[in-house]
Amino acid sequence: MSKRENVTADILKQTIAILKAEGSSGVTMRQVANKTGITLSNLQYYFPDRTKLFQAMCEFFFRQCEKTILSELSTINVNDRASTNGFIKKLLEMLIVDGINDYDHSIFRELWALMLRDKELAETVHRFYRNYANWLVQLISQFTPCPEKVVSLLIPYADGYEIMGADLPLERNAIVEMLSEIISQMTRKK
Repeated sequence: MSKRENVTADILKQTIAILKAEGSSGVTMRQVANKTGITLSNLQYYFPDRTKLFQAMCEFFFRQCEKTILSELSTINVNDRASTNGFIKKLLEMLIVDGINDYDHSIFRELWALMLRDKELAETVHRFYRNYANWLVQLISQFTPCPEKVVSLLIPYADGYEIMGADLPLERNAIVEMLSEIISQMTRKK
């Protein structure tokens, strides 16, 4: 990676860490600069304002999700039904139980709140969700004849679960089993 890519990645990682620890109101450009060990003007060279910083963070987060999912996919034999069911179950576990990477989805609770007041950020997040959904549809199409149905169930459930999952009557692992069975039945080839 180039120096610019390293600095950018560090800025985004520090922004995510601050967002997770303190919420969106705790993320100031000055705080991100201090945590990253750069000057405010240097941070503004990379990201002129908070909206641009959060937009880049969304892209960074989705790319990390994609890398993690692709890593899991590399262990799956797409022609083996048991392996396919295993991939779907592992994907559910990553989305609901473990979190898909080190940052988990709590950052999106904060971004959703920010989106209510920032139209430009809202457009960015919606665009990234559309791209993420299309990417997952293509990926899952290797395993099922109805990838659109699977993705339409997975994304809103997983992200919604982050908001209210602790209040549901079933434990996370039981929900993974239930969703895995639902997806398995709905994707069986006729």
